[in-house]
Amino acid sequence: RNGIYEVKENEPYPGHLVRIEAPGYKSANSRVFKDNEVNVTFDFKLEKDTWRKITILSPDGQPAVGAEIAVCTPSQQTMVQNGKFQRMQTPNILTTDAKGKFSLPSQTEPYKLIIVHDTGCANLSEDKIKSTSEIKLDAWGSVEGTIFMGAKPADGQIVNLMETSSSMPDGKTPRCHFYYTTNTDPKGHFVFNRVFSGQWNAARGVRYGNSVSFTNNERVEVKSGETSQVKIGGTGRPVIGKIVLPEDADFQADWTYGHYGISTKQKQPAIFEKVMKMSMEERKKWYETWKDSEEAKALQKSQKKNWRSYSFRVNPDGTFRAEDIPAGTYTLNISLYEPPKGGGCGYGQQIGTVNHDFTIPQMPNGRSDEPLDLGMIELNIPKHLKTGTTAPDFEVKTLDGKTIKLSDLKGKYVLLDFWATWCGPCVAEMPHLKEIHKKFGSDEHFVMISLSLDNSPDDLKSFVEKNDLKWLQGYLGKWADTKVPANYGVNSIPSIFLIDPDGKIIEKQLRGQAIETAVEKVLQQSNR
Repeated sequence: RNGIYEVKENEPYPGHLVRIEAPGYKSANSRVFKDNEVNVTFDFKLEKDTWRKITILSPDGQPAVGAEIAVCTPSQQTMVQNGKFQRMQTPNILTTDAKGKFSLPSQTEPYKLIIVHDTGCANLSEDKIKSTSEIKLDAWGSVEGTIFMGAKPADGQIVNLMETSSSMPDGKTPRCHFYYTTNTDPKGHFVFNRVFSGQWNAARGVRYGNSVSFTNNERVEVKSGETSQVKIGGTGRPVIGKIVLPEDADFQADWTYGHYGISTKQKQPAIFEKVMKMSMEERKKWYETWKDSEEAKALQKSQKKNWRSYSFRVNPDGTFRAEDIPAGTYTLNISLYEPPKGGGCGYGQQIGTVNHDFTIPQMPNGRSDEPLDLGMIELNIPKHLKTGTTAPDFEVKTLDGKTIKLSDLKGKYVLLDFWATWCGPCVAEMPHLKEIHKKFGSDEHFVMISLSLDNSPDDLKSFVEKNDLKWLQGYLGKWADTKVPANYGVNSIPSIFLIDPDGKIIEKQLRGQAIETAVEKVLQQSNR
């Protein structure tokens, strides 16, 4: 009143700001106010502006009285749940008057208009709004279907309808989010009304603890004024198994805290076999040319189309059952976490993982009630090694077919590198390692060994020969098939350790120039 405003905010956020919108003036934002500021005075000086008058019409051409409009921008998100705005997450909602009109403020960011009304909806990009003074709504679509688990309709299951594509916040794209959720009835049936036209994913929800993940996604196309049908599940076969802890584990797993899934295993395109044989410089040049090619776009489109994922819960005894998995080659992905400290949301530190490949053979008529039993699969628990601890021994085949153990190298400083030719950062580290070998490789107190996690020894051999890598090269095999990285606490590569002549770890997670500095320091001491 009289240009005086007062805002009280009790929600505990790192900061708040005030936005002023007044007809005939440009919108204005305050600075960010921190929580520890108690009473603040902040004055606005608004600039004159012309607001556009736009009329909203229902699908039958009548004024859409009381239609709600959200202006979605990169800094101001819009959240639509079950065809209605979530007001706590959609701060500025405009409403049409008795003639279906509203005033649109000028915008300083890219924007979209999301409009909802009992008769219909609209999702309009900026270019479709710029020159129009009238918007006619599309009639709502709807989706109905049935969830099956095996041959039986599934009662009381969570069902979600989600956008097929959504972008991460990038400061340039309007943040508009849509989702729908409901539960199946005793016959496994569900209905979503007030659905926007477009491509959607319908999926069954899997609840464990306070989390819900989604499985058996099915693509649904929704058209204005029409009802789309979808069936979720009821094909493929169940996959069962049991995740067990290593014998030396000194804790009980709480399987409430984890991510559990099965995803299709994509076959490496033949073109990448050729790329693996290139030098590092050749790879970079090839990729810069290839990444924007039609071949690259077609490959990305094909992989996206063929990739599927399935979620399941793990029971307190470690057993699991994933429903309705079609024939194909898959990877079982398990990530177990500690509970969050202090009873917070989310997860604590990661405890262990499983990455296990398996194949489901073809089935008569595409389904079977007989489960595929993966048996007992041990959780891979990385060791959290500290400097000063003894480096775990390992045995590995070198490229010339010999077997070497870490214990065979006792009495020398060992630079140990976990890597793979498919890992860009690992390849980028090779010039540093080549320089170190050139400078210190002849020192009798020093030895280098790289342990490859490549998909095949041929990939490693080709790269080593092409790039003239002259130090010891061991092949561990695929990451999922070896425990050596976990024994060293390696969960990302490259991972480079320096080990002293007594087998103790003296440096870890070395990168770049720090590798040479560490090696030079210890060798200078040993050669005094």
